[in-house]
Amino acid sequence: MEFETVLEISPIRVEVGSTRIRFCSKTLRLRRFQEEVVEVFRESIRGRKERSGFLLSLEAPTGAGKTLTLLAPLIAAVLEGMSPGHGSIGVYPSRELAWDQFESIASLLERLGCREEKLEGIGGSEYVRVYNVCLGDKSVKRKLTLAYVTSESIEKLLDVYGGTSKREALEKLANLLVFGRFLGEPSIVFTVPEYPYLLLEAAYRDFHSAGYWISEVARCFSKALSENGFSRDSFIECIWGSEALRRSDAREYLKLYTSLVGDTIFFDEFHAYDSLSLPAFQALAVAALVEHRGKARIVVSSATPQDKNIELVRKIAEKLGYKIYTVRAKWSSNGGQGDVIRRSTRLVIHYYVPTRSGAAAYYEAQRKVVDEAPRIVKDLLEKARKVVVFVDRVSNVYAVAEKLYTELGLKSACITSYRKLKVADYCSEKSMRDPETRVVVGNEAISYGIDVPELDAGIIYARDAYTFIQRLGRIGRGAEGPEPVEVHVFLPLYAVNVFGFAEKRVDYREFCSLAEKAFPQPTEARAGLLIETFRLIVPIAAYAANAVLRSIDMVKSADVKTAIQLEVLEDVVRLLGDKAVKLVRMWTHAINLTPEGYYHATSIRAAASVNVCIGSTGECGLASLAVTGRNFQVLGIQNGRMVVEVSKRPTRLVISVKETESKSFKKNILEVLDGLLVPLRLFVELVEKNFTMVSLGQDVGGRITPWGYLDKLLELGLGNIPTIVRVARDRDDERYFEYIASVGEALPIVLVNMYNEVIETIGLLWLL
Repeated sequence: MEFETVLEISPIRVEVGSTRIRFCSKTLRLRRFQEEVVEVFRESIRGRKERSGFLLSLEAPTGAGKTLTLLAPLIAAVLEGMSPGHGSIGVYPSRELAWDQFESIASLLERLGCREEKLEGIGGSEYVRVYNVCLGDKSVKRKLTLAYVTSESIEKLLDVYGGTSKREALEKLANLLVFGRFLGEPSIVFTVPEYPYLLLEAAYRDFHSAGYWISEVARCFSKALSENGFSRDSFIECIWGSEALRRSDAREYLKLYTSLVGDTIFFDEFHAYDSLSLPAFQALAVAALVEHRGKARIVVSSATPQDKNIELVRKIAEKLGYKIYTVRAKWSSNGGQGDVIRRSTRLVIHYYVPTRSGAAAYYEAQRKVVDEAPRIVKDLLEKARKVVVFVDRVSNVYAVAEKLYTELGLKSACITSYRKLKVADYCSEKSMRDPETRVVVGNEAISYGIDVPELDAGIIYARDAYTFIQRLGRIGRGAEGPEPVEVHVFLPLYAVNVFGFAEKRVDYREFCSLAEKAFPQPTEARAGLLIETFRLIVPIAAYAANAVLRSIDMVKSADVKTAIQLEVLEDVVRLLGDKAVKLVRMWTHAINLTPEGYYHATSIRAAASVNVCIGSTGECGLASLAVTGRNFQVLGIQNGRMVVEVSKRPTRLVISVKETESKSFKKNILEVLDGLLVPLRLFVELVEKNFTMVSLGQDVGGRITPWGYLDKLLELGLGNIPTIVRVARDRDDERYFEYIASVGEALPIVLVNMYNEVIETIGLLWLL
């Protein structure tokens, strides 16, 4: 008999404000916390001749309207009677979310009656839109440019522009935005934390050159770093002596940076930033604080407190003389006045007996969601306009969709990073926002910030409390629709100790507290600690190196700016403490990364993208190697394309240690590699010479042997993928790494099971 708990969660209301502003043909009413953000920008405008910059931390519940604060600089300028021409950038933790918020602001402008203008010269690209806006009682008329900028959109803009390099596309986009600001026309850029690396790649012509440039900066930084701290003179001498670093490129990079970024940056959905994107945020924020010398305006918005994650940036901001603000939305879940942003929720918690312990037990819930989805969805569709099913793995999105089709005859909107490929016939071609779409199945691609209308019910898989709360926040938004909304979640039996003894009706704050107690704390790979530091320090060091290079032929004030940037680099090293010193060991170790490896290790991009063909549909296109490897079985490689089978799980590979006298020597090799970042090619060469690898699990038959498969990967130029090697010395270690492997979005990982003398990779070699 199934054991479950049912909780009623009260609706959420947010305090309304008194500010109303004419926006095109309608009036926009602000909520109280939005007013407070606008007021901070107004104070900045009044003090523009002084140090008017600030760092603002904004906390507001999911669905409260944090994204609307992107318009705060524009609204503040109108209220102060100033020209609204200003550039700002919204940075989001995923491309899907950046695109959704780009669409969301565009849709808001259209609802307010703002007219879109066709752009000359770029053919009305979907990635750049211009709206004629009319603001305030005095009807200030301006053009507002929205631009979606990622490596994906730049490639598409190249086609429209007829250019030959990403740099050309970026320069044309920069010219469009800068010219608009000169005329008093504001712009908003929507992007992801890969943005500075995209600019870096554009400045240094190609992928290899950018990686070489980063590796030289890393070398100079490690040379200047010792137990006694950071030597500024040593760093400058090394930078000037490097042939990889050119003053002309430094100037071009900074020109692109300042023209595209402007001095106002919004980091939205900050609670969704993980251990990979957090360092990118810190590096980008520090660069903005330094470059704009007291006038940068940075807003970090989140659904939960993030004091710890912005501590480094806050300390740097304070040192540079910036004002620090915190705005917290006032909201209630116990009745009262205010705008309803979430309806009441009926939460059904299904318990299961786990076969594993600790954090790994929560991963089993995903299998429960796949198995039970048809039964629960069928019931929910009788009372909901639209139902969503959340899982994590891409393969499970398609597994759920297939079961819904075979058992209920329903086609779902399948939302994953494979959204541009027709993966299976059981996925609908209609969008998730289409009124005819009744079921949406997705993973991280729709977990944070993305608004899907009419979601009245759902099933949630989550590995931690933050993910659970965020996914719940996608369902039942706004005052219109059935109430209560109904949500189902599967948890291991010991969660009954939290939810089973709770009150049957709780407010939203009480629910969040229960969720944090019921779920394990987010677990990060310990191997990632140095990687995180690497991702943070290298971009900041690279930024300082740019300042050194461009200082020689600029006015004297530039020397002051250079000194500030190097001083900030020293402060970052001091704040990081022994972590920064440990990086020297990694950089001076015998194992070296290639230029491409350095580029991948510092940026948040996927380790590699490859041409993938879906075996069942014949659809082909670029896809993440990491996502492909951990979700689908690879049938082989044909004509340089990887052929995968969506309905089959990945092959498990085992490398067995032969019973020879050299076994202890081989173990020593692995122990030396433990925790290090190595190129895939080096790992393969070492293992191939010293170990025998066999296939375990699903048979790869005569299609391709395990070693032949790895050889094919190397032939595709993927030998430089940075790979973390970890050694599991007992079963507990193995389970820990299995859990990391199942939920991570990090670099490739190789799990080495030393305790039973085998080396095993979970999924494929590039699992993470």
